Amino acid sequence: MSITWENTAETQEFSADPIINRKIKTAAAGLQKSIQNYFLEFPTERDKEVVADFMLACSQQENVAIKTRCVYLIAFTYLSRFLENKKSFDTITAKEFSAFLNRTCHIMERVCLSKQSIMLIIKSCFSSFAYYH
Repeated sequence: MSITWENTAETQEFSADPIINRKIKTAAAGLQKSIQNYFLEFPTERDKEVVADFMLACSQQENVAIKTRCVYLIAFTYLSRFLENKKSFDTITAKEFSAFLNRTCHIMERVCLSKQSIMLIIKSCFSSFAYYH
């Protein structure tokens, strides 16, 4: 018995909107598929687009490495999870964001990262986001 595979390339769809989908695919290029799938967790199409635009801007203007884009996407995914994937980034309050940062620092300290390193990583990600957003 032999099995032949036809030329079937799997294409991941992240959004029903073709423009947003294209942005996400460009922003996620080079990332592991499991990391790319984090885009599917964002509650709104707007959030997907905002994060993709941010990652594209960082790549184009600052030439950030793939690993940095990976960290950015993971950070936004954790923020979305913290908000129980029910609240858009556009509506997050300062109090909610502060609570997220405090919780994230506490968790990361358990995996032997210094508080200074954690804050530097988070500050870099979200201050860049505020600049581009």
